[in-house]
Amino acid sequence: MHVDVIIMISAWLFVGVWITTVIYSQRKYHPKALFLLFFTELWERFSYYGMRTLLVLYMTKALLYDDNGAYGIYGAYVSLVYATPVLGGLIADKLLGSRSAIMLGAILMAIGHFAMAFENKMIFFVALGFLIIGNGFFKPNISTLVGKLYLDNDPRKDSGFTLFYMGINTGALLSTLTCGTIGELYGWHYGFTIAGVGMLIGLIIFNIGRIKGFYEDKGLPENPILINKKIFSAFKLKHLIYLGAFASVPLFALLVNYNSISKWILYIVLAGVLIFLVVLALREEKIHKERLWVVLVLFVFTVMFWTFF
Repeated sequence: MHVDVIIMISAWLFVGVWITTVIYSQRKYHPKALFLLFFTELWERFSYYGMRTLLVLYMTKALLYDDNGAYGIYGAYVSLVYATPVLGGLIADKLLGSRSAIMLGAILMAIGHFAMAFENKMIFFVALGFLIIGNGFFKPNISTLVGKLYLDNDPRKDSGFTLFYMGINTGALLSTLTCGTIGELYGWHYGFTIAGVGMLIGLIIFNIGRIKGFYEDKGLPENPILINKKIFSAFKLKHLIYLGAFASVPLFALLVNYNSISKWILYIVLAGVLIFLVVLALREEKIHKERLWVVLVLFVFTVMFWTFF
C-alpha cells in the first residue's frame, strides 16, 4: 500500500476517535442541532478544500494552462467565493431564510463538484460557477443558523462556535489528505468526485436535522407571505430566486474565465460593503455604533490577512 494512503487512513482513524470523544463530552451541553451543523460544515469544507487542493495542478497538468493562466483563474475563483456571501446573506436575511439558503447552496455546490470530474474546459468553468454561487448561499447562512441556536446572552454560544469552527478545520485537514492523495495517485476525476460525495453527505446530514425538527423555528423566512407570493401564475418569489441562482452560473463562469474583469467587480463590491457599513454605523444608537466600528476595523485587518494568505 502506498505510504500516502497509509497516512490518509491513519488521519481518518485519529480524527474519528477525536471527534467521537469531543461530541460525547459535549452532547448534553449544547443543542443537538449544533452537532448536525458541525458535520454539515465539516463535509462542506471537506468538499471545498478538497477541490481547491487539486485545482491548480489539474489546470496545469490536465487542461494545460501555464502557471500565470492557472493562478489567474484560481485567484478569480477564490475571490468570488468570498464575495458572493454578501449577496447570499442579504437574500437569506430579507427573503429565503437561512435554512432554504443553505439547502440551495449545498445543492449548487454538489452539482459543481461532480461536474469537475469531466475533463472539459467549458464544463470546468460552469462547475466553478456553480461552486461560487453555491458557496454564496451556503457559507454565510450556516454560521448564522449556529448563532440562532442560542439566546443572545447564552454563555454556551462561544463554545458552540468554537466546536463549529473545529468542524471547519477538521474538514479542511481531511480533504487535503484524501482528495489530494486520491487525485494524484488514481486520477483527477476520482479526487473531484470524492469532493462531490463529501458535499452530498453534508447536504443529507443537514436535511436530516430539518426533517427531525432539530432546528425548531430557527432559520425560517422572516416574511413567509412575501416569499410565497406568486409573481407569475406558476411561480412563487422563492422559485424565482432558485431559478435566478441557476441562471447566474454562466455569468460567474465567464467572470472566472475572463478574470481580469473580476478584480474590478471585487473592488466595487469591497467599496460598496465598506460604504454600507459606515452608513449603517452612523445611523445606529451608541452601543450598536461602537460595535460596527469594531467590525470595520476587523474588516480591514481580515482583508489584509487573507490577501497575504
